[in-house]
Amino acid sequence: MQVFLGSCHVFLQPLAFGIDVEETFPLSNYRGVTVGQLAVQLALCDTAGHLNQGYDWLAQPSDLQGRRVDMMVKIVHASKVAWLTDDDSRGVMARFRFYTDPQFRESKAVHGKRTPAFRYAKQFTLSKVGLCWRRCCCLP
Repeated sequence: MQVFLGSCHVFLQPLAFGIDVEETFPLSNYRGVTVGQLAVQLALCDTAGHLNQGYDWLAQPSDLQGRRVDMMVKIVHASKVAWLTDDDSRGVMARFRFYTDPQFRESKAVHGKRTPAFRYAKQFTLSKVGLCWRRCCCLP
């Protein structure tokens, strides 16, 4: 049985400026109460998954327009999760959906850890980036 513990939103906009994201985001339950934290890393990468290669030329988001962009999404670990502090023999996993991906992705379940390390990484590719009216990068 799976139980939904909480969610967080991770915005991609810093990548449009060539800035990597390495942040811990609050996990909020369905009532908006913080129930833990999730450490996430996002970075531009090359087609082979090598981080931040060849993006030194990026001065503004429009520099990405019409180009292929690869990015690495890493779900590093969770912390301060009430579900685990109540009973540290319980397990957790991270589940997410990238906005261009129709399916959910999930890490392996980690049991018996108060700070579960997921070590999940997935490369996503945008074949051609467009520039939308909000001046951020998006699909055409």
